[in-house]
Parts: sequence; structure tokens; C-alpha cells
Amino acid sequence: MGQRAKLLTQARQNIALIPWEVDQIERYVGLADDLQGVDTVLCRELLQQAVGDIVKSSEDLGQQRRRLIDIAYRVNEDFAKKLIDLFDSDEAKRSAQCQVRMLDIRKGIADNERSGATAW
Repeated sequence: MGQRAKLLTQARQNIALIPWEVDQIERYVGLADDLQGVDTVLCRELLQQAVGDIVKSSEDLGQQRRRLIDIAYRVNEDFAKKLIDLFDSDEAKRSAQCQVRMLDIRKGIADNERSGATAW
């Protein structure tokens, strides 16, 4: 096992030991954010772990859900949509689906600007 893999394994183990679930979720999401574009497989695993912890939590984690979906969308749009299906409440799902629609619109605008197309 390489040095990078050892460090990432240790980081995941340390995150799992954090007693407060909100802090744990934020660390999983933060590490996933750092790994996007570097290690997509581990990034996805961390986001899935965070979703599992969010679903089990009794805390209001709207901000963490939004950040998680934003990162997942940058990794893969379909992956973000699959994570939304794992949320436990209809309100959380609706909110995340609205966020994905907004991200789709932003991406469409950015794509149009890059291609030189104008909306008018």
C-alpha cells in the first residue's frame, strides 16, 4: 500500500472516531471535496458515507446536504441524483433536486459562454 493510500485510510479511520456526527459528516464531505478529480472512487465512497450519516442524524443538516450534492454533482451529475434518492425525507429530496436543477442551469450557462453562444 502506498503512502497516499495509508494516509487516506488513516484519515477515514480518524473521521470515524469523531464523536459528534455533524463534525464527522463535515469531515467526510471536506475530504471528498479535496479528493474530487484526484481519486473519484474514494470521493464517491466518502460522499456515500456522509449521506448514510446524514440520514441517521437527528440534526438539521441542510447546509451539509447542499455542499455534499454540489461536490457529487461536480464528480458526476447522475451520481448526485442517486445520492438524493438516499435522503430520508421528502423535504430533503425536494431541496436537493432543486439544487441539482440550479446546478444544471449554471452548467448550461457556462457551456453557452464557452461556446460563444448568446441567449439573446
